[in-house]
Amino acid sequence: MASISNDPNGRKRIQFTDDDGKRHAIRLGKVSQANAAIAQRNIETLSLAKIGNQPLPKTTTEWLNAIPRKLRERLEKIGLIAVEERVTLWRFLDEKITPRDDIKATSRIVYGNAVRNLKEFFAADKLITSVSEGDATDFSRWLACQPLAAETRKKRLSSVRSFFETARRHRLIDRNPFEGMRLPGSDVRARQSFVDRETVYRLMESSPPSYRLMIALCRFQGLRAPSEVCSLKWDMVHFERNEITIPSPKTEHHPGGSRRIMPLCPDMRAILLDTLNREGEGDGFVVGREFYDRAKTSRRYGWQAINLNTHLRRLIEKAGLEPWPRAWHNLRSSLETELMRHFPVPQVAAWLGHNPQIALRHYNQTSGEANRLAYDRLSAGIHLEEAEKSDSKSGASYPSTIPQLTQKASHHLSAANNTESQTVSVRDDGIVTYAESCDELPNGTGVHSVHKLDATGLEPVTTSV
Repeated sequence: MASISNDPNGRKRIQFTDDDGKRHAIRLGKVSQANAAIAQRNIETLSLAKIGNQPLPKTTTEWLNAIPRKLRERLEKIGLIAVEERVTLWRFLDEKITPRDDIKATSRIVYGNAVRNLKEFFAADKLITSVSEGDATDFSRWLACQPLAAETRKKRLSSVRSFFETARRHRLIDRNPFEGMRLPGSDVRARQSFVDRETVYRLMESSPPSYRLMIALCRFQGLRAPSEVCSLKWDMVHFERNEITIPSPKTEHHPGGSRRIMPLCPDMRAILLDTLNREGEGDGFVVGREFYDRAKTSRRYGWQAINLNTHLRRLIEKAGLEPWPRAWHNLRSSLETELMRHFPVPQVAAWLGHNPQIALRHYNQTSGEANRLAYDRLSAGIHLEEAEKSDSKSGASYPSTIPQLTQKASHHLSAANNTESQTVSVRDDGIVTYAESCDELPNGTGVHSVHKLDATGLEPVTTSV
């Protein structure tokens, strides 16, 4: 029979006698009386099953699977259960992480880099159960000394944390030593660069036909390179209704994420029609099938087997342009930044194939054009407010000042802009409209921003100076 003994400070232990008449004690630590009673019953069952050479009941097996590893090791030490085979970290990585076939080739490369870093830091005989939170901290510090970008280190640590979470779910460890670790921050804005249309057309002029189309599809239509660009077929371009169906290999594992529909932008429509008239549909792929086949035949590298980044950097230098970071990504990001000026963020994010949070954090940029436009509109608001205050002193009502302000505001903005790309007008009902030339937008007719002026103008109301 097993019994519960109380030790000082609330600690408990289970005492029992084995088949040889030897008395044993198993320390449980600080546990409740109810949990101690559960342990007592199961330890007694283990002892009786060993004496009678009987199989364990289901409840005891489930209890063994749920107990902490230290308690299990104590049961192994006194011979109540068989000694479990010890698993090294390297063996776990080789058996549970490296062979995975349920992830894409790009993810396998990311995981492979994290596995390589773990093997560089930890010895081959390091038991996965012996990896402590201190070891996790030391690994993070070691990784910070490697020649890696902050975002890369963050990705590596995130992958490692998921590895140990897999080990915990397989009951190889009791807790994840990387859980709760603060991942290094990264300056997303430092890697952003708005690529204007003039720069893109200069780059396209000096690029071969296939890359000219890839660059246009990224900058004017927002496709991912290389996966979406190289998967696009001519039958996915619907000229008759000015739409394009974009295949999305990156998100195809999500429900409804295999493709999305987006308005066909005017610049892209003209480029595609010109290509179609000159070359025809060919093998059915917009940029040619060779890129698609190269990626699909490489199980190890997938889309990275195409290596578009190196070629694009060379084309940028050949065109005499200043290279920008994340060359392909920032082409796509620049289009999204333009679209966000005129359309709701959720709609733009759906067109580009991600959620609004990702759009705002990784894609939306502040461009010089946006800063200029903000200055012009704020200047117009200040000018209108000053005129409205002047009319109030003279006793004129606010609506009567609108026709007088129209010419003044338009002249003020025209002088500030020194350009003909924007037309400003103020209607009799207090609506200020800004008509801009936005050929890159889907409607191709320009977009009007509308603002209703109330008695306070565009500036916030203040109670004191």
